[in-house]
Amino acid sequence: MLDMTKRKKVWIAAAALVLLLSGCGAVQKDNGTGGSVSPSPEPPVVEQQSMELTIYAVENESMELTERTEKVFYSNDHELLGAAIASLQADPGNGSASLWKPIPIHSTQLKDGIVTIDIALPDEARVGAPGEMQLLESLKKTLFQLDFVDGIEILVDGNETESLMGHVGLDYPMTRE
Repeated sequence: MLDMTKRKKVWIAAAALVLLLSGCGAVQKDNGTGGSVSPSPEPPVVEQQSMELTIYAVENESMELTERTEKVFYSNDHELLGAAIASLQADPGNGSASLWKPIPIHSTQLKDGIVTIDIALPDEARVGAPGEMQLLESLKKTLFQLDFVDGIEILVDGNETESLMGHVGLDYPMTRE
């Protein structure tokens, strides 16, 4: 027979082994790959909202600004901003043209109420003085409908420029009038 000290050591070892194997009551889930993972919280459900925006383009013959209403869907301010800019670049039809359509947009940022749009300006997107004025007006009128937009800055290939096409000076930022 084992003496009392050896029996005590065997019981302590057995108890330690049981605790180790039981995982001290930790709950594990099988993730279907044979391994176990801890439970993770479900991602929050983000509700889509919609808004009617007036989008501005130019009439082909007179170069006057035209309006169309478009319903955009979004989950947050950045998505709403992106939807507004995408609508501004879309072909409006009805004898109007989007001056923004041929202008590639590198990035759009929103910080402290200022929208910074970094664009490329290929030769086919360049227009005369009236077109440049309408290009900027269509952007301002479209984006200043959004309450969270206090100013707009346009960068060309990451750089500030005095004018997009040499006709109209740019303010940094352009603000509501």
